[in-house]
Amino acid sequence: MNRDLQILAPWLKEIGAHRRYILPGILLILVTGLSGIALLAISGWFIVGAGITGALLATGVWVYFDIYIAGAAIRVLALTRTVGRYGERLLNHNTVLRLQQQWRVQVFAHMVRQPSRFVSQLRTSDLTQRLTQDLSALDALFLRIKAPSVVATLLLLVVIGAVSLLYQHLFISISILLCYGMALLGGIGGARYFSRTNGRLEQYHYGVLREHGQQYFEGLAELSAAGSAQLRQQQLLAAGNALTSAQAERLRRQRMLTSWVALWSGAAVMLLLGMGALLLVDEQTSVPHIALLVFAALAYGELLQNLPEQNGHWGGVVQAADELNQICTPTGNEPMVNYAPELSAAFIWQHIDLKLRGKAIFADLTLTVARGEKVALLAPSGHGKSLLISMMLGLQGWDRGQVVMGQSATHWKSNLGVVEQESRVLAGSIAENLRIVKPDSSNEELWQALAFADLAETVQQMPDQLQTLAGAGGYRLSGGQARRLQLARLYLQDPEFVMLDEPFTGLDEQQQNLLRARLEEWLANRTCFMVAHGEKALPPADAYYTLIQGKAESIETKLS
Repeated sequence: MNRDLQILAPWLKEIGAHRRYILPGILLILVTGLSGIALLAISGWFIVGAGITGALLATGVWVYFDIYIAGAAIRVLALTRTVGRYGERLLNHNTVLRLQQQWRVQVFAHMVRQPSRFVSQLRTSDLTQRLTQDLSALDALFLRIKAPSVVATLLLLVVIGAVSLLYQHLFISISILLCYGMALLGGIGGARYFSRTNGRLEQYHYGVLREHGQQYFEGLAELSAAGSAQLRQQQLLAAGNALTSAQAERLRRQRMLTSWVALWSGAAVMLLLGMGALLLVDEQTSVPHIALLVFAALAYGELLQNLPEQNGHWGGVVQAADELNQICTPTGNEPMVNYAPELSAAFIWQHIDLKLRGKAIFADLTLTVARGEKVALLAPSGHGKSLLISMMLGLQGWDRGQVVMGQSATHWKSNLGVVEQESRVLAGSIAENLRIVKPDSSNEELWQALAFADLAETVQQMPDQLQTLAGAGGYRLSGGQARRLQLARLYLQDPEFVMLDEPFTGLDEQQQNLLRARLEEWLANRTCFMVAHGEKALPPADAYYTLIQGKAESIETKLS
């Protein structure tokens, strides 16, 4: 349990920081619960008292019974309970919305401070789970766990005080405290303990189900073509069954604990009745007083019945907080990229060693790109070409060696243009995709960029032209159109340093030849490092290298 509290510590701290909203909310819950208990207790006292009065009057005994004070008390308590209930919902939901707003901002803030390498390794399904299901699960930390448990404990003190006041018997007070203490132990402690495994499993399987579902529906066409759709369906069903099993086990234990709470709450009621009868024989109490305490005990026991369900969310909340902590906890600095403005070269990979999954990718690799030089690295797929670009961008670490930039960090990051192996297209319009690199660009500049990438005519034929939506991941565009859109973005950015990773992917031979010539002219006064599987997949370069046993070796003649 201490481990759970450590995981929840930063989120509990945030709740504590909102105590000007939290404390009034808890107070209103307390007032609502107290009003409910008092309402039922006084109603029971009133009913019994009125019944006794009527019986005595029927026998000719003159009895004075003031119904107005009791009736007024019942009305006031009913009104107080109603106002308190709606007031606490209004205030507490406002508090939760404030917390959710702050938590979302904080999660985003922590994410952007993380190293690029860390963020790039997060899957879309993971981010979706963290920012939706996990943050929503934290609602229960205050509304379902903290506040009800605190209020139930405080109300126990009120009930024990009433028992002590009306029965004035230490043994009875201690016995009632023991009964309700056992009920609280099961409803709070037991529910939290048993949910630690199943609640966390439920939250975990929910994430797995979301991941498999997202992968299945996004890649349904590819899976069907590869004949793997049925396998993915089985994985999706298995994830759903695992989630259902975890939920069923949590609910089974929740019912068990609800029965435990009902048992001890019922024991308290029976104890009040039995001991009240004994005290009544000794004329140490009255029937209305017994009724008042019994009905108060029944009302309090009804309130306790909700605790197992409320605290049953503990495991899921801990799992959600643990997963969010992994995003929010600093993971250290980015890979050691050194910036040396005085360096004559543009950038250098120096004595780089890298192993991935036990396989040596680079072994004492050294490669230098001079200022204004265009260097091409040619190698088959899987040899680590793209990893060198990832190192430059801080997305990939290495085991030994260093990467040195021949300029300041600010100059490098503001003057670097990259075309990655995978076309990165946002869900917005074509204009929005281009203005990522130059927000203040005019429409004329956008058309010039599209013309450079041989995409202007295609966009002009679209009904919405520049406002045409590309769709998530560019699904409304063909592969070649998405690629040319990325090249148009590079042209619009007009960077000093350029990195190209298979820039002509998805283009036919005619388009490749056209764009190769245009890129050759455009790159004339720029520094460029480019990688591909063959020479024809790149614009002309000043120097060519290949990878042999993890080292960069110069190629004296261009490959055919």
